[in-house]
Amino acid sequence: MKRQKKESRIRDYLLQLISKHVPVGAVLAGYSLCTHIGRISGETAKEHLAHNQRLWEMRKDSVLQRAADGRLYLERQALLGEASGAEAFHFGVKDRRRTPLFADYNSCEAIAVFNLEQFLSGEAQTGDFPKLLYTFERNAAACGGRFGSAPSAVERYLKKSGLQVGKLVGTACDRKRLLAFTAQFEAFIVVVYNNKNTLRAGIHTMCVTKDVRNRTTGYLLHNDYHCYGARWYPSLTAAIEDYNFDRAKMIEVLGVKKK
Repeated sequence: MKRQKKESRIRDYLLQLISKHVPVGAVLAGYSLCTHIGRISGETAKEHLAHNQRLWEMRKDSVLQRAADGRLYLERQALLGEASGAEAFHFGVKDRRRTPLFADYNSCEAIAVFNLEQFLSGEAQTGDFPKLLYTFERNAAACGGRFGSAPSAVERYLKKSGLQVGKLVGTACDRKRLLAFTAQFEAFIVVVYNNKNTLRAGIHTMCVTKDVRNRTTGYLLHNDYHCYGARWYPSLTAAIEDYNFDRAKMIEVLGVKKK
């Protein structure tokens, strides 16, 4: 018992050290390296794709939510798991027996990209989330999906999709630079520490979209575990400050627009 407590204290200390003192560039590079560990086979990914496509046809009307801008988004990641009393969407594997991980746990990067595509489409469409899960599972899953997907893969995917992408990382994500940065793009992918004081709380990736009301541009934060796309913010900084009650810390911001 004493040994376990000591190991737990050491682990907590290291996680606090990473979030407070390790440059975010190094954290992002580590994430990218993790995509080479426990890679998902084509066979497993295709099995998950077939499973997820069947579920999507059955459940897309219940998991998609209409936001204030009229478009349909994935706002509640928990609905992709078993908490809703239904079958879970699969993303990644937890062991050598190919036991599937559930998408409510590790699919925030794919959800963020899905929501961005929903916004850029300009329509209230249902989209093809299973296909996006498959793409990220094959090309971006970190440690077999146990750590979600590498943020670098999100940037690669967006560029391959023909979108113009800009980026701010770490200390460059300050209020002044963000103000100028957000004026240049239509929507954003934001990667944050859930708790700026420790990595133990994990990392989350979200989509932020612009919403104009009374000739004033504001921002909607999607899949944030809190307001679910319903709250209008005057700036991107304000949206992230409200996420997780001002405990979050920005790691990276991608600005995206059509070419």
